[in-house]
Amino acid sequence: RASPGRVWDDMSEMQAREKTKKLLIEGGEEENEAFAVARELVTFARKQEGQVWGEVLEAAIDKRLRLRTPVQYIIGEWDFHNLEGVIIRPPCLCPRPETEEL
Repeated sequence: RASPGRVWDDMSEMQAREKTKKLLIEGGEEENEAFAVARELVTFARKQEGQVWGEVLEAAIDKRLRLRTPVQYIIGEWDFHNLEGVIIRPPCLCPRPETEEL
């Protein structure tokens, strides 16, 4: 029997984003937020070398839905203003796009 993460193997990135968005919405995420979070989580999971990206994605979706973990903590880094790849770990504040405007 294939591992659960293998169901993602034959999906394009766009298909994975759509499925992730659907799962997030079913889990209570608002549609606009689900779209953005799905994009970030799929991109993050597909970049993980040496791991089955579908398993990484499923774990990320689980953290987001079950624990309501901010996407910045799941990914572990975030671009903010002119800074790229700022390392983000709890309990630091997560950068948000609207704070770049302040």
